[in-house]
Amino acid sequence: QLARSIAGFHYREHWVVGAPIHSHSPPFYPVILAVAGFLSGHRLDAYLFLNLAFVVTAFLLLFDAVRRLWSPGVALLMLVMLVANPGLVQLGGEIMSEAPYLALSAVAIWIPTRQSMDRKWMVAFGTAAILAALTRSVGITLLVAVFLLWVLERQWRALWIFSVAAGGLVGSWLLWTALAPHELHGGRTYMADVVAGSAEHGFLIEFWERVTTRLPAYLARIIPWELPLPVAPGTVADNVFWVVVLVGLGALGVASTWRRWKVFTLYLLAYGALLALWTWLVGRFLAPVTPLIVVVLLAGADVIRRRYSAGLGLAVGLGLAGVVFLTGFRANWERLQEFRSCDRSAPLQSPGCFDPDQRSLFAATSFVAESTPDSTKVVTAKEATFAYYSGRRVTRPHPVLSTDPAEFVNRVVESGADYIFLGRNAAIESGPYPETLQQACRSLELVESFPPSSHLFRLGSHVAPDTTSAACRALADFRSTLPPRLPE
Repeated sequence: QLARSIAGFHYREHWVVGAPIHSHSPPFYPVILAVAGFLSGHRLDAYLFLNLAFVVTAFLLLFDAVRRLWSPGVALLMLVMLVANPGLVQLGGEIMSEAPYLALSAVAIWIPTRQSMDRKWMVAFGTAAILAALTRSVGITLLVAVFLLWVLERQWRALWIFSVAAGGLVGSWLLWTALAPHELHGGRTYMADVVAGSAEHGFLIEFWERVTTRLPAYLARIIPWELPLPVAPGTVADNVFWVVVLVGLGALGVASTWRRWKVFTLYLLAYGALLALWTWLVGRFLAPVTPLIVVVLLAGADVIRRRYSAGLGLAVGLGLAGVVFLTGFRANWERLQEFRSCDRSAPLQSPGCFDPDQRSLFAATSFVAESTPDSTKVVTAKEATFAYYSGRRVTRPHPVLSTDPAEFVNRVVESGADYIFLGRNAAIESGPYPETLQQACRSLELVESFPPSSHLFRLGSHVAPDTTSAACRALADFRSTLPPRLPE
């Protein structure tokens, strides 16, 4: 959707009522998609192939760097662990910005491993880092790494030019995300994420609580899962074992990478610090640095081989690579078997292609596309997807949310929306959104239900006398199937 906007020489959310300027995703990946779409006739396969090429490029660059900084053997073990990683395999087959970010960050940290760093390579180094930050906002950690590296190397002229360029390009984008109007964007900016929860507890207390909960969670659960390591759900012993392995090899590996590959270490530490401070705990955030974690662990095994015991170090490296490869291969094979039942002639209805909640969303968008005029507007939490498949403009639920049913109805009317959609494909649909809808259910009419989890409503011409209407029953059933909310 943003690529379409870029092709029209603007950066507006044309699928949202009012077409606000976008403020969540940086613009470089949409630019890439816009160019790829123009050259390929907007073929989906072209977009997917492009992301696959990005992932492969990152692997090859990291392989070359590790081969020269350590040994071909360590580089080969790294590649064995990466090619079977389910998250990275999936990344190469999705239209998501992590793939180009992975490639650009790999370019940036690969360039300093060259024996010569003349002016053109320094320009390429800084440019790759800036483009990475304009692909995903987490790329500011790469900018920090470049800045610190040049401070350590006393590259003052390059540092000044880089700071001006990064501040002008990336800084202006981050400034816009901070200043974007909340009422139009519904809080969907990274700056809104940063301050989430801080108003109640204060910045320092909030950040401290994040660090003390995020680090153990990433170390004990998410990193073993993303590598992937064979961790059995509901057990403790294997988690403890892998935490010890990760911490021990990680400490040795970071010391090794600091001596051989400073920008790598600075980037990984900055990225880890940001994850520790970030509002949300999401495994997908690790994807761009999963290859770096693999390098650190293998570098730690190499330290053991070189300094302590050649046999033990070799056994640790081979064992780790073998375990990760087999675990990842099994997960990929199981996923492939699931997809074998996908009917690609009708993917939006096929159980093998999408899960039940997603298929019910697609059924709703098809209904709206076929049964409503082009001028229809829909309140939905899955706004871009709903608009893409229905061809209708949408309004986000965040600006109309209210604990007062009458106020909620008034806000929906003021937004110009004709329908209200509720499914189970966005986080807010498991939180306050369905609760608000149920409070206002007497003013809603159920237009259609799409099993198992999606419903389409519109404002009724009158208020129902009680909560036994079809809309109220549908909303009560929907909320009864939601998982219990954790205490605040």
